[in-house]
Amino acid sequence: MQSQLVGERLLELCRNTKQDVFIAAPFIKVFSLSKILEVIPVTSKVKVVTRWKPEEIAAGVSDLEIFALLQSRSIELFLHPALHAKLYRVDEKCLIGSANITESALGWSWQPNIELMVDALASDQNIQYIESRLIAGGIKVSQPIHDAMKAQVEQLLAANNEFKAFKSEHTEMKWLPLCVKPDLLFKIYSNADTSSMLKSTVDCGSKDLLSLKLPAGMLENDFNKYISAYLDGHPVKIQIDQLSATKVISSVEGANLLRIYSEPDFKLPYNINDHWNIVKSWLTHFYKNKYNRAPIDEGFSMGKVI
Repeated sequence: MQSQLVGERLLELCRNTKQDVFIAAPFIKVFSLSKILEVIPVTSKVKVVTRWKPEEIAAGVSDLEIFALLQSRSIELFLHPALHAKLYRVDEKCLIGSANITESALGWSWQPNIELMVDALASDQNIQYIESRLIAGGIKVSQPIHDAMKAQVEQLLAANNEFKAFKSEHTEMKWLPLCVKPDLLFKIYSNADTSSMLKSTVDCGSKDLLSLKLPAGMLENDFNKYISAYLDGHPVKIQIDQLSATKVISSVEGANLLRIYSEPDFKLPYNINDHWNIVKSWLTHFYKNKYNRAPIDEGFSMGKVI
């Protein structure tokens, strides 16, 4: 499909809304979103999911102003850190593809992108899975979260840094948790008094939070949920879930998972066995009642989800 037609096709889909609309895109500009909302009946139920990162907003690829726009229509806005999909569902029909909700992506700029958008049905199990995962793992934007993100963006702009909005997925840095006390991460995140903590714990926790690029202003429940959403897509956790669903993962097997992930270009900061213990601590902290740690051989397995 030619890029000039993408936006018009999306508008045509939204005009035919009977009940509900689901919009998911990493980058959303307020002009493009307002143009879409204009054709959606005010009686329709709408949910919007996006991905706010300070450097991306500072670079101009997303607008914080969408929050006020959506509030004026009593529409919920969710953030999901791992969102890359572009999914637009109107009742039982969908458009999926590469286009974000921006003028250049939808063909509403003088130099439009070349984008792809294809028809799909909401009954497709893959689409149902993505939609449910985005809502389950996303956090609802509140005024404090919006205001804290705005402050982060203003700090970046004041520093006169150059912002690169798009990064190759193949050049992103690998990451494994460093902080040995994940239960203290929220205190570090919220700038609470850390004088009673070990300096190494605070330093490592700060590095983890910087790597995860968490939005400021979250309450503890949203903070934990957001980190869980990050971990859900981590290659090591995916492997752990596959193995632990049917067996207990030994320390040797766990260390081997980290070894495979880190090679050849990522140097583990700790002894590999110590790092495996940190990974287990994070999973048991952020996924309550989902994993079991054997007390003797330090085996690790999927527990009953309560």
